[in-house]
Formats: sequence, C-alpha cells, structure tokens
Amino acid sequence: MGFFIASRKAGWGMAKMQVFKDMPIESQVLGWVTGFIGALTLSEWAILIGIIVTVCGYWRESRYKKRMLELEEIRAGIRDKNGNLINEQNS
Repeated sequence: MGFFIASRKAGWGMAKMQVFKDMPIESQVLGWVTGFIGALTLSEWAILIGIIVTVCGYWRESRYKKRMLELEEIRAGIRDKNGNLINEQNS
C-alpha cells in the first residue's frame, strides 16, 4: 500500500525512472536479452537460425568458388602467384 501512496505523490513517471536509475546496467541488459529470447517461439527461432545458416553457407561457398577459380587461373597462367592478372602488369 505504501508503494501506491508514494507513487501517487511522486507520479508514475518519476517512480519508473527512479527504478531504472537504481538498477545496475548488467541487470537491464540481461532483462532485455531474456525478453528478446522469450519473445520468439521455438519454430520462429528454427526459421531464423535456418535463414542465417543458409546465408552464411551461400557466402562461404561463393568465397570458395571464387578462390578455386583464382587458383585455376594461376595454373593456366592468367594470374601470377599473388593473384594479380598478368595482362594488367604489362600495360
């Protein structure tokens, strides 16, 4: 009962601001992280993780293909050992 009386005197906005000011930043961060994790269901997390894994796999595979193409061009004599085009050096 005392909380409601004090809140009415100070106003609701002042009581909330005082609580956030007194709360350690670590507790606030942990609360936000917990709230974010709890906001999504398991199926939503599965979809989100699937999208992230797919994008990262595509990015990794494209880098791999680019490197394999560069190595093939080095073997063919189009590029030097540093990966620079040989024709660009002569120009």
